Amino acid sequence: MLIELVVGAGSSMDGASLAAVRSEAWPSHAVIVNIRRGTEELIPADSLQLLAGDYLYILTDDTDIAALHT
Repeated sequence: MLIELVVGAGSSMDGASLAAVRSEAWPSHAVIVNIRRGTEELIPADSLQLLAGDYLYILTDDTDIAALHT
């Protein structure tokens, strides 16, 4: 299942590197396949700093969806 998750302003992901986000209780069956920032499509590299308003496109299974929305 492919889901879209928006980085919220002031959330724990806002300003964090992708590596830091993945290391904090990230579901084992969830893979970030794309990031959209405005009109740009970004490669999900560990060094990428996430910003409020970024859209993450995540490939996952049904059991991990609730964990991604916390």
